[in-house]
Order: sequence, then C-alpha cells, then structure tokens
Amino acid sequence: MARRKTSKRKKPFKKKNVGIPFYMTGKETLENPCYICGGKVIYTGNEIVYKEPKGLGMCYYCTDCKALVLCKNKKEKLDDGTFIYSPQGILGDKETRQLRVKCHQILDTKWRIQSTMKRSTAYRKLAVGMGIPPETCHFGWMNKEQIYYALDVLVLTEWTRNRFD
Repeated sequence: MARRKTSKRKKPFKKKNVGIPFYMTGKETLENPCYICGGKVIYTGNEIVYKEPKGLGMCYYCTDCKALVLCKNKKEKLDDGTFIYSPQGILGDKETRQLRVKCHQILDTKWRIQSTMKRSTAYRKLAVGMGIPPETCHFGWMNKEQIYYALDVLVLTEWTRNRFD
C-alpha cells in the first residue's frame, strides 16, 4: 500500500508582542504625545494637510511637528462611547511618509516582477534582510531610521534571495 504524501505547509506568522511598540491603537495614539517631538496628537480630518481628503478622510496629526498617520477602515470604541478609526501605523513627518511610499514602490515592483513570490513572502524576506521579526515588517510601523535602513536593504542587497524557512 502506497504512503500518502503529506504536504509541508508553513505555519502562518502570528502577530505577537515582541517587546517593542511597533503599533499603537487610536486611543493610545491620542493619549500619548508625538514620539517625534513630544507635541499634542489630535484626531482630525486630513484636509488640513491635503487639498482633498485621502482615504477615509481622517488622520492622527501632531499639532507641533505636523507629523501624521492616515486611518484604516477599522473602528475603535473610546471610553466615552464614541467611535474613531484606527491608525494605519505610526506618525511620520513629510520625509518619512515620502520614504514609506518609495519603499512600497520598490517592494511592490520586486514581488510583481517575480510572479512566483507573493507579497507576504516579499515582506518576510525583507524582514530577514533587516534582521527584524516578520510580524513587525510593515512600512507604516517604521520610524525614519528604520525606513532608511529598509531602503538600503531594498536597494543595496540581494534581499530576495533570503531564506526564511
């Protein structure tokens, strides 16, 4: 009797607390000062930065250094019963936001050209190249120094050859 082949499925990466605050909820974002300058963070419409609203039209905005993060389509309930949208990542100044866009363009180009690679695989390989846990490898969760490092890895190394299994 022939043995049945079993496929070796990889276990999905689970998000877990890895000891660094790589993500904050909307409530935590509002309760804490801006990590860049220590200024006050408000929840407001993003037309204060852009001529026309982007995405959901809401953002978290530092009134001092003008850093912001847009919101994703996930609501959180505050203690007073009102609802707010969750942030897509952490606050970023203009330069950081531009670098995040550039990193996304490079990463997306790489995984789309190599049709055998999925987007999640590209992020895991980048995480290996950066030496960080895969569950924290998201451009929206990176500060300016981390984004510069990610850009170096994307441009200067053969990160697509990294093995993660």
